[in-house]
Amino acid sequence: MRERDIKKVIYLNEKENKQLKKNMAKLKLSESNYFRYLITNYEPRKLPDYEKFSKLIDELKPVGKILNQVAKVANRYDFIDVRNCQRAIAKLDEVENRIRKEILNET
Repeated sequence: MRERDIKKVIYLNEKENKQLKKNMAKLKLSESNYFRYLITNYEPRKLPDYEKFSKLIDELKPVGKILNQVAKVANRYDFIDVRNCQRAIAKLDEVENRIRKEILNET
């Protein structure tokens, strides 16, 4: 008797099928073995908290405005406002650290 007796049928479009074949070739696996590999090696992660994520995205918007102002000045006057650049970089670092801590659960 077969060890695996449950049949699954899936439908793919042309693009997905090409990607599947490309991924199978990289790993040198058959379709069945590739799907088993994905199932057994996949570790589902909890989705990030949308409210936290949304707040962090909102904190990035002013950083984008600062960088846009710096770029405008740099293009217009061939001068880079170092103070504003450093302020934007510091804010980006701060938000990145919070994303790692709060969203990705990294220390």
